[in-house]
Amino acid sequence: MGIEKKTILIADDSRMIRNLLSKNLETDYTIFAEENGMEAVKTFGANQDCIDVVVLDYEMPELDGYKTLQVIRRSEERRVGKECRSRWSPYH
Repeated sequence: MGIEKKTILIADDSRMIRNLLSKNLETDYTIFAEENGMEAVKTFGANQDCIDVVVLDYEMPELDGYKTLQVIRRSEERRVGKECRSRWSPYH
């Protein structure tokens, strides 16, 4: 029995960047790749129990990386409580 792969959610409006990251990581990780923040939020919501890492482009259409992270943080706080705040903080 093998070790279960960790899961990464990538959100970038550049197809080239999404493909580059996905191709380089897919051997060792399960990858979800979305083209904007809104799609990333939907994917995160549907798979939040299995996503281990979120990689966000800062500038994207519809919902930029910063706002996407805010939505994901609020979602996690509602789901598991305030203790998750440090898990998603870039400052811990």
